Amino acid sequence: METYYAQKKLLYNIKLNAMKRIIFLLSFLPFTGISQSNISHYNFTFEDTTHNYFMYRDTISNPNCIWQVGVPQKTVFTTPVSASNCIITDTINTYPINDTSSFIIKHEVGGGYLQLAVPIIELSAFYFVNTDTLNDYGKIEFSPDNGNSWILMSEDTLVDGTGNTWPINNDFTLTGSSNGWSHLSISMSNYNYTSFNIGDTVQYKFTFISDGVNENMDGLMFDNITIYDIAGSGVEEQMNFKSNTFPNPFSNQLTFKTNNEAENLFIYDINGKLVYTIKFQNQSQIEINTSHFNRGVYFYELSNENGIHIKRGKIVKY
Repeated sequence: METYYAQKKLLYNIKLNAMKRIIFLLSFLPFTGISQSNISHYNFTFEDTTHNYFMYRDTISNPNCIWQVGVPQKTVFTTPVSASNCIITDTINTYPINDTSSFIIKHEVGGGYLQLAVPIIELSAFYFVNTDTLNDYGKIEFSPDNGNSWILMSEDTLVDGTGNTWPINNDFTLTGSSNGWSHLSISMSNYNYTSFNIGDTVQYKFTFISDGVNENMDGLMFDNITIYDIAGSGVEEQMNFKSNTFPNPFSNQLTFKTNNEAENLFIYDINGKLVYTIKFQNQSQIEINTSHFNRGVYFYELSNENGIHIKRGKIVKY
């Protein structure tokens, strides 16, 4: 028996030393300026339990937390963005007075925080708000240290305590009335994320707060919440390549304009499924009828005639 375990240990050490030699040799390979695709994202449609482990209602701070996942059945809130469910401040009743309720999403850092060239780190979501303006409102916070501290994100510009700021790509207000579903997108690419490593957990907190006056209004709901990070451009991007994609968000038509270096366009849904592809055929601009696209977040990739990916980006369908 002792001989058997000695042989197993010897074999393990041989494999370990071989792996160390491979890693040592790889560390001396020349850096070519081509970034490796490294994407981590979660998409919460609230239709299944795929990502339920990453989201929870904060019943510690408030045992009567009013956030519920289900079909909206209220006076104003009657339809989600897609399918049947969303997350809402009670699916049936108006929101109560003097309430502070939160739900939290945990995100395991993928590649974007590693600062491999220029990262893309974003939180996006569809929201519908129906409240008394200013006095009853929602807010979104970010925790870089797994919930030990929180940074308010739902402002035009945010200072994170280290002197860094991040802009909000499109203005949004989580109070008053949005008169329907609207889309928010918060870019955190300027955040000081150098201390993060793959596997670290950051958190996002969505909170609704009401005052002491009963307004008999519906509150706040979210749908299709997407959290993702992309290391670098996520593609083998050429520095002199120029392109423009508009409008974004889009409805029934989408235009891609380039400097004639793109040969192919690929569009993927949030789950990575290819939903559309087309060739530029020596054109600098193509227009796409997107009326058949479902509402939500998509990613696109452009490649040149050699099949090398030269740009990736995010687009949103209203």
